[in-house]
Amino acid sequence: MKDFPEKIYNPLAASLRKPGSADRLRKKLWTLRYTRNGTVSRRGITLFDAELAMHRGQFDAAAELVLPLFEDFSKQESEGNYQKLGAAYLILQMARYGIRDADVLRAYRFVAESAAREEGELHYRQLAQILKTMHDLSVGFVSDIPAWIRGGVFGASRIGDKLVFSREGIHPALLCEAVMCAVQYADYSGDHERSLSLLDMAQRVYQTGGVLIADAYFHLYRAVNYQALGFAEDAGASLREAFRLLTPDGLYQIVSEIVPVFGDAFFEVAGEFGDDVAGACRDIVDGFFARVSDIHKKERVRRGILSLTEKEREIMELISEGKTQAEITAQMHISGGTFNTHKLNAYRKLGVRDRMQIKEALRENDASAEWIKKSEKA
Repeated sequence: MKDFPEKIYNPLAASLRKPGSADRLRKKLWTLRYTRNGTVSRRGITLFDAELAMHRGQFDAAAELVLPLFEDFSKQESEGNYQKLGAAYLILQMARYGIRDADVLRAYRFVAESAAREEGELHYRQLAQILKTMHDLSVGFVSDIPAWIRGGVFGASRIGDKLVFSREGIHPALLCEAVMCAVQYADYSGDHERSLSLLDMAQRVYQTGGVLIADAYFHLYRAVNYQALGFAEDAGASLREAFRLLTPDGLYQIVSEIVPVFGDAFFEVAGEFGDDVAGACRDIVDGFFARVSDIHKKERVRRGILSLTEKEREIMELISEGKTQAEITAQMHISGGTFNTHKLNAYRKLGVRDRMQIKEALRENDASAEWIKKSEKA
């Protein structure tokens, strides 16, 4: 753990290897903290404890640890601190569990500003871009995602038994997180086959994983995509593997994030690991989806994303395809006046002036993940 205080933004996820070892590892870290040559910092341990509390569903305890920690970082360092990024991201994760909007916004601004930096260490900037993307996806946004994440292009390839990285590609230490972002983006965009393909590439070609929480997420992403494609048996098997890894340490928050996908079937699997496990998961997800939906709506307003009506979107899509006004009015059975009203309203909402800008503007406006769209229609 030589670089634990400096480069590791997620001490728990980075160091937990075996199911059931979280509390032993925590005790070991505190012991190292007080040895003469110990390399584990007080801040690193506090961040570890906050992560552990959050993943166990102890959200008040996690907030009491991470908010002062982020404040402490803000007073002493302004740029380039990985653990400050980690503290900010933990606050963003807790946005879905009732932490104050003002604290979330402050953390988000720090991560977004770090992601947009044009100077400084590439590793740090890429990490900030990944964490911003993970937060955006967690509250249902699929717009404003870096192209290298959307495309799953990481600049890494396997030559024989070696993994080789290009100079401008992803930093080797961030490959696992980058792949998980791309996997989640494909899933949330409704491209489940691609999401599974990226998972296969990560595990067979890149050979990512090897740490407990990352491996659990890989199983969860497989479960979600299998479920969406109708492979219920495979989905259940992957979900059980995630429970097998996470249950011994009580990390129920992680697995509970996918409850909306499975519904009652989730709790049937959770019950296989004990009634207390199913009960803990129910407590964690109580009101979860309503909070996420509320955050998503607020964020659309804050980001200036104005929703198009069904007819406005249809007209914009037809215009972007090169259709004329006469063709569109005939196809939609509307008058020229109605066409112009919808067109002007849509142009204003999208912030465009001509048809050449429409396609990209529509992509940015179509910001919601598929599961958010489905929930709004339900």
